[in-house]
Amino acid sequence: MAPSRETLIQSLSSAVFTPVKGEHPNPTDSGYLLCRKARQLLGVPENRIVDTSDALSHAYDGRPIVFLDDFVGSGDQFLTTWTRDMNGRSFQGAHSITGFTAIYITLVTTELGLNAIRSNAPQVAVCAAHVLDKKSTVFGIDAEPEVIKNIESILTKYSARLTPKEDYMTATTQYRTFGYKKVGLMFGFEHSIPDATLPIFWSPGTNNWEPLIERV
Repeated sequence: MAPSRETLIQSLSSAVFTPVKGEHPNPTDSGYLLCRKARQLLGVPENRIVDTSDALSHAYDGRPIVFLDDFVGSGDQFLTTWTRDMNGRSFQGAHSITGFTAIYITLVTTELGLNAIRSNAPQVAVCAAHVLDKKSTVFGIDAEPEVIKNIESILTKYSARLTPKEDYMTATTQYRTFGYKKVGLMFGFEHSIPDATLPIFWSPGTNNWEPLIERV
């Protein structure tokens, strides 16, 4: 069970903040950007913003941990961070021992990702500014069936020309057509585009194909 609101508020005074890392951790993961914003805009002291390995030690000490990121798509990225084995230790393992307060703050989450975290890591309190439901995807467009059919035909046609840089995006035609885990989002930040957004907007491609928005 996730902690109560009162517990969350009390925990912030002694919490450490850490980025959520991708399935394949990279220094450019968006969680680092959010940590910087927490320091610049919210005044979080720099000594309370720590890397994942240091946060894990705090978790085993029973200290509250606040995970930061900009976006939750499928929930895979956070769940990987939660369960990742780091020399025989993990946040999930730490929670089973100390019951530390775990808070995940994100700017935007999909219902899919939110439900995945609630199901697989119910101990974590997810705090999101915006929750995107089906209406925010290509599958939620309010139009005549024939229009929807035409949209999907266009996406399928041009997905064959797309060459996303991410290996996992080329694993299935459905990912190239509708984005990671076939979420079908029509959404992006100024600083980046989620891989759950329709690749036709952001993926490079063959025959001089240029994406409308580059995913960086």
